Amino acid sequence: MNAIRNFIRHILSLIPSSLKEKYLYKKAREIKQNLVIECLSFRKKPAEYAGIKIYIDRLLPRNMRRILYTGYYELSELAILEAYLGPDDVVMEIGAGIGFLSSYCAKQIGSDKVFAYEGNSFLKSYILKTYKLNGVSPRSEHCLVGEEDGEMEFFIMRDFRLSSTIEHSPERCIRKIKVPMKSFNREVAKNKPTFLILDVEGGEYDLIKSANFGSIKKILIETHPHIIGREKADYVKKRFRECGFRKKDCMGGVYFFTKEKSKNLTGPS
Repeated sequence: MNAIRNFIRHILSLIPSSLKEKYLYKKAREIKQNLVIECLSFRKKPAEYAGIKIYIDRLLPRNMRRILYTGYYELSELAILEAYLGPDDVVMEIGAGIGFLSSYCAKQIGSDKVFAYEGNSFLKSYILKTYKLNGVSPRSEHCLVGEEDGEMEFFIMRDFRLSSTIEHSPERCIRKIKVPMKSFNREVAKNKPTFLILDVEGGEYDLIKSANFGSIKKILIETHPHIIGREKADYVKKRFRECGFRKKDCMGGVYFFTKEKSKNLTGPS
């Protein structure tokens, strides 16, 4: 045992003191941040930015809590909404996560004009508690949205942001469940949204193929080429162009498309 200790001391003595100080400072800062995050989430202290409070507890993965408490969650999507969401818009969000963006939209345009869909049953209570914190009540449904009404397999990941209808990271999958699915075209026809928010971790390819965009004039989408491949991700953007949309803004993998008035963008009948 003493030999091991002496060996470790010897190795450490070979590391320049400046590097050791930098490493120790970094580790101390990381430990301090983790302690703060654990304390805040133990007290269920909401994260808050852009005027929206987000419900947090210790059941959320620590890396997710860190992103929320430091204000880095959905920054690109938020920036686009701040720039392009109008008072007359009706929002349809597919992949609502913990309810942050739908809460923001409801604050801006009214709860009665926001429709949110989330397939991960674990997040249902977080969505409702986040809505309650913000005094909003968008219509929220626990279901997937796809080509037809029915049921579909959904893969729950340790990091809820990665959960998907596609089994893209088996080693990170906690469990596989069956989730009700509603027809995209029927929901669009019923609710007549003008602004579509779409973040479904690779499910966008299958959804877009048969989509009739109807009343939709604006689309905010996060693409996932690392899950579905570059060819399918490019097809999604091509499909929008074919249906009369043009790209107006882009932040990383987040794109914003708007309807060109001169074209018919109803898609297939």
